[in-house]
Amino acid sequence: MSRVLVINPALGTGGGSRWSLQAAESLAMRGHEVDWVAGAPHGEMPGWRELSVDSFRRHLVRLRWPAAVGGRGRAWLSVMRLRELLRWCQRQPTLKPEAVLLDCVPFAMREVREAFPHSRIVFYCHFPEALYAGKTQWFLRGHRQHWVERERRGLAIADRVLVNSSYTQRHLAGIFPEVMDRVAICHPAVTAASGATGEAKHILCVARWTPEKNLPLAVQAYAAYRAGLRAAGVAARPLIIVGAFDAASPEAHAAFTAVDEERRRLGLTPAECQLLRDPRDAELDQLYREALALVHPMPNEHFGMVAPEAMARGVPVIGIEGSGLADSVVPGETGFLVPPSPLAIAEKLQQLHLEPGVRQRLGQRARERVASAFLVEHLGARLESALFAAK
Repeated sequence: MSRVLVINPALGTGGGSRWSLQAAESLAMRGHEVDWVAGAPHGEMPGWRELSVDSFRRHLVRLRWPAAVGGRGRAWLSVMRLRELLRWCQRQPTLKPEAVLLDCVPFAMREVREAFPHSRIVFYCHFPEALYAGKTQWFLRGHRQHWVERERRGLAIADRVLVNSSYTQRHLAGIFPEVMDRVAICHPAVTAASGATGEAKHILCVARWTPEKNLPLAVQAYAAYRAGLRAAGVAARPLIIVGAFDAASPEAHAAFTAVDEERRRLGLTPAECQLLRDPRDAELDQLYREALALVHPMPNEHFGMVAPEAMARGVPVIGIEGSGLADSVVPGETGFLVPPSPLAIAEKLQQLHLEPGVRQRLGQRARERVASAFLVEHLGARLESALFAAK
């Protein structure tokens, strides 16, 4: 048994925060002594249904530094938050880990190494920060390049770098080829769940309310699906778009407004296209199990946690080809990967609607795939290998 420290400097509602909890859970399941340390502005702990936080020690540290100020300064503030967490860790006399696992902040790896000079340091890369430089306004690109170089130096310090998908691995290799000999893929995980119900009641799209999730495409695809079935004299299932909503985020409000406006533009009623925010765990689980399919419209999704979540419940997934969903969705076996086109998505929705045997077959194979590769115990084995393998 080894002592492991898992650090999450920016606790939130997204997949990154869930991943850090999964990491702690999976390592504790394998007999390691785990401390999970996270920065939380209000000392609040999100409750995710698949995790048993009693299996490891969790420490919520109230930080002075916010995640951003007016949507700006995220990189610098993330460094300050991590430094504050490191100082807290150093004040704990019994916190002497053999291995440290962290994510989100590659810019401050030197400080991590200084805080834990005798520990093995493993960094988990959800997606290289360097690729966001191309999306930065031209007058800020010099500033962004500074952070790209800090990311490069940070990755060089880590003993091991893990990535969440082959999609992320390809992009990391194109920017930082010098670290690829220390990179391995480590998929996030889900827990086994009960299967889908017999009757499909709706089409489901699960995503945080944020513009990059490309949710208007799901609405456009649904309108095309509905039109195709109407022409054949068949009633369409409604579309439900649901996800975490950060009321303090202007981006979340913008995403919700964009989807609602697209719904209105296409003449869809609220009953045909339902928009839900912050579902309860039991409610979301029921929505998954009653879904005809899960639609994931983001073309550049890095991994897509909702895909194996749906697959674990026997629900086929329709995602965008070339995205990180390719690691979980096997086209024609557990779902479909299509171009980012409303008609392409609508065609697969119509097929699943009109051919229930296909939906049942894909759903069964989806469950089998999750059981063979995407459960918490699989994550634990991959993390254990990275954390304790010979340097």
